[in-house]
Amino acid sequence: MADIAPELLQRILRLFESGVGANPATNALLEMDDKTYREAFRYAEILGENAGRALGMILKNEALPDGRLYFNIAQKTVRPTMEQLQAMVADYCAAVQETINQKAGIGIAAIRPQVNEYRLKDLIDKISDAEKIEDLGWMFKAPVVNFSQAVVVDSVRENAEFQQGAGLAPKLIRSQAGKCCDWCDALLGVYDYAEHKDKGDDIYRRHDNCNCTLDYVPGNGSRKGAWGSRVGGLTAYTEWKTKKAGR
Repeated sequence: MADIAPELLQRILRLFESGVGANPATNALLEMDDKTYREAFRYAEILGENAGRALGMILKNEALPDGRLYFNIAQKTVRPTMEQLQAMVADYCAAVQETINQKAGIGIAAIRPQVNEYRLKDLIDKISDAEKIEDLGWMFKAPVVNFSQAVVVDSVRENAEFQQGAGLAPKLIRSQAGKCCDWCDALLGVYDYAEHKDKGDDIYRRHDNCNCTLDYVPGNGSRKGAWGSRVGGLTAYTEWKTKKAGR
């Protein structure tokens, strides 16, 4: 039996890239001189939507043997598509971090996040476990966008870790566009990376359809205004978890 994966992948990537290139919002974000991580989250959202749409349009029942996306086909189609998505978002994040570093007068190159293999493997396993591809339409939507935006989170985290190790005092800022959920609301705030780095990963976590963003401030600076002035999100989150556990 002929290997159908190469042709499917070619069609997926062509559809993905044409969709991104034809999107005015994507082009506007790329042309911005003063990029921030807020724009990176929006860019990742648009790319994730386009990648998921391309996967869903090409990996249809009639295109697959027995109507299933077997693991070997997913490895040759979904994986390279997600790797391409990751690379494009990582490039944008690197540009954002370079801008942040230059503004702060920091002569350190941006750290470019690599593919999160655990996250990617989990996505492929879930997709290939389905009996019928039509049962997985939802997997090509929010989970793909979440994967894409997680690249932005990885960039914030890895650059903060690197710069803290270089003797700087970075801060992490978790914010949200409007109300998301109680769990996310309790995590909002400004965190000193050095104080928080050994206290768990919750501030980096985002669920499907989450509108939270994570931003990064190098050195000892603070950032208010659009991000608000709330400090001590970890304390608020701990109180929220304690309250929930007591119910």
